[in-house]
Amino acid sequence: MTPMQTRAFAAMMGCYGYELDITRMDYRERETVKRHVALYKKIRETMQLGRFYRILMPFDEVKNETAWEFVSKDGREVVVLYFKILAQPAAQLRAVKLTKLDADARYEITHEELAQGLSVDGAGNPQMHLVGRTFYGDELMERGIGVAKIDTDFAAYLWVLKKKINGSNDRGIIMAEIQETSFGKLADGREARLFTMRNARGTEVAVTTYGARLTAWRVKDAKGTVRDIVLGLDSIADYVRDTTFLGAVIGRHANRIGGATFTINKKRYDVEKNDGPTKANHLHGGSCGFHQKLWQGKATDDSVSPSVLFC
Repeated sequence: MTPMQTRAFAAMMGCYGYELDITRMDYRERETVKRHVALYKKIRETMQLGRFYRILMPFDEVKNETAWEFVSKDGREVVVLYFKILAQPAAQLRAVKLTKLDADARYEITHEELAQGLSVDGAGNPQMHLVGRTFYGDELMERGIGVAKIDTDFAAYLWVLKKKINGSNDRGIIMAEIQETSFGKLADGREARLFTMRNARGTEVAVTTYGARLTAWRVKDAKGTVRDIVLGLDSIADYVRDTTFLGAVIGRHANRIGGATFTINKKRYDVEKNDGPTKANHLHGGSCGFHQKLWQGKATDDSVSPSVLFC
């Protein structure tokens, strides 16, 4: 007979039902059903409305197992289901590799349902117990979650993972951060700000409110040397004098307008001539385009995926 737990996990994929006569269930079975219904209410939105991935196909390799992954719309909850059809006494440890996670984020296993018939140690404890353990996304995708030896047929596992958003790992190292500093002042006394975003892998991106410009993008190469992969200048004064629009947001028009004139609905419009040897064309919004504006910058409070909003 298929275990109650396996029936429940499979049913969570659809309209959730056991197809059993509950009047014939004993107390232990009814308590199991109650527990699974309560669990389903917590994860239903992710399973029904989130993204669905088949991470193990029952037709591949040993043809004896399958695994499904559900990721909530905001990416902060992950539900993983693993099913094994027949027990294999000499089977090797299986690692279920997840997919489509944030490689740099940390995920905590907040709930697990171990298979009935799971092998136990000498004290009667399950060989695998992961609640409270935290893993990086790339670890879960490259190494996976280990599945212990199962001694019963038609077995099933379930894990619930939560994406951590506090920005620190278990060793107290900042996973990702954003720092705001002064980038200097314009001639009229207004101050430009510089936002520097860093992640745990050493990647660093800097943007300034002057022209909403990308000023630096530092990454490690294959040898671990940090290199800036974009062209940038050192100071606000250099950017004020810049005529190449380095790293800037472009507008209100991008590219050239030949002759610095255009017609809409038979009406001619003349714009600033700021391009070409004879200044005959209009380029990138002119001398007072978006690249010369002092934007307002606001950093997000998400230390897992920091960003800056310019307006």
